[in-house]
Amino acid sequence: MATTVAILGLGTMGSAIAVSLVSMGPRLVVWNRTQAKTRPFRARGVRVARTVQEAVNASDVVLIVTSNVMDLDLQIGGISVDVRRKQFVNLTTSMPHELRALKAHIEAAGGAFLNGVVQCSAQEIGSAGAAITFSGDLSVWESRRTILKNLAPNATYIAGRY
Repeated sequence: MATTVAILGLGTMGSAIAVSLVSMGPRLVVWNRTQAKTRPFRARGVRVARTVQEAVNASDVVLIVTSNVMDLDLQIGGISVDVRRKQFVNLTTSMPHELRALKAHIEAAGGAFLNGVVQCSAQEIGSAGAAITFSGDLSVWESRRTILKNLAPNATYIAGRY
């Protein structure tokens, strides 16, 4: 069964990640607070979710690329998103307390959490110079390494905690 990847957030970085994944081949579903940013992806045949809940429910792995993880945490916590057995990869710049809160919420609900620190520009995503450093749940890294390495060939897993 093919992997379905959800991308939450289609700003500069989220859009670059989505473009890279469209050419890679996993099934893709995108969500953005502003639906106008989803139009280019719908035109390319990408499924567009109207809500975070719809995107998460339709996916196996969720890439978080929103402008603020706390906004997303409130959306996940405020609605009935079933995160059991879902893998979440945070690629949003966040404060440590924000990461711990999001991680705790996801793990308490039965999901797995990996955090990534993007060390390149959006224009470099998918190219030889792209780098992302990951920490968190090793099983997420191991099972999604191919996708993550395609986004950033220099992606590295460094630790179980951050």
